[in-house]
Amino acid sequence: MINIKQLELYEKTKTGDIYGSGITAKLIATKMVKLNLSPLNAKDRIEKALRK
Repeated sequence: MINIKQLELYEKTKTGDIYGSGITAKLIATKMVKLNLSPLNAKDRIEKALRK
């Protein structure tokens, strides 16, 4: 489930990240840690899944 507090904090923070890539990366990394997976390989795993 998405961490609402993280999203609310991100909304209040002024960044140059108009596409939300920073918060997206953080949410993916957080979920991967909860699944006992390495967030360091998140990009590769997501790209591999999208190719299927």
